[in-house]
Amino acid sequence: MSDGNMIKTVRVERSQTAWDLCLSLVLKNDLPIGGNWTLVEQIINNSCERTLEDHEVVIKVYKSWGSNTQNRLSLINNNKKWQFLETPEMFFLLQRSGSSTREDS
Repeated sequence: MSDGNMIKTVRVERSQTAWDLCLSLVLKNDLPIGGNWTLVEQIINNSCERTLEDHEVVIKVYKSWGSNTQNRLSLINNNKKWQFLETPEMFFLLQRSGSSTREDS
C-alpha cells in the first residue's frame, strides 16, 4: 500500500473489501476520516491503473496478478470519487429535446 511516498505491506483478510481495507488503513495511519478514500490497482507492466470499487474483494484482485509482479495497490484520497452521483450529466450524453430514438408508426 502506498499513500504519497509511504509504502507498507499489509495483511488482507480473505473477504475484506476495498472499502474495508481503506477504512482500516485510514484509522491505523491517523489519516483524515472521510468517504473519498479509494484503492487504486497499479499494473506496472501494462502502465495502467484502475480504481477498485468499494465492494470488490481485495484478495481476488491480488490473486489475479500472478507471481513475480511489481503490481501494487495505492491508497488515494480521491475528492472526485462521488462526482458520478453528484453531477451525472457530466458522464451521460443528454438526449436533445424533440428528437426520438424510435421510429414513428
